[in-house]
Amino acid sequence: MSNAAVKWFVKEFKEMVGITLYLFFIFGSFLTYRTLVMAHLGVEYHEYGFAIIKALVFAKVILIVKFVSVVKRFDDQPLIIPTAYKVVLFTLFSALFVLIEHLVRGLIDGLSVVASLEEITAVGVYEMISRIFVFVFALVPYFIMNEVSRVVGKGTVLMWFFRRRTVG
Repeated sequence: MSNAAVKWFVKEFKEMVGITLYLFFIFGSFLTYRTLVMAHLGVEYHEYGFAIIKALVFAKVILIVKFVSVVKRFDDQPLIIPTAYKVVLFTLFSALFVLIEHLVRGLIDGLSVVASLEEITAVGVYEMISRIFVFVFALVPYFIMNEVSRVVGKGTVLMWFFRRRTVG
């Protein structure tokens, strides 16, 4: 493997780990809340393994979709526009992915396409809305940081947060 390929792989791997940890924190927080509510109702609920898998999958979706040219459509606009655009776009891509995932899982389990779709809607409207809100609001800070980093230079924002500064 060439030196450039190794550098690219390491860069992508670090980004994958960072996004995965961020999403796991968000999904894990939501699952902790759900676990505590269910425990209050006397129901055991533990799906943290699912949260890490979900974080890995969504991180990969984010990394793949960022190479699609439509993602960069509003990059020359004030930061609020590409940030909001990317949040909506990635939410739609993720929703599509979730739909495909449920259909494939249903087919593997021997369910028809209609039965798989019914399984998705069985969680209820309020649950679906809450999942969408959690995901959208999880993406907002991620894309704000991403867009600011794109403008001021990769690594600069992280440096601002994690390096000691002199007080003037």
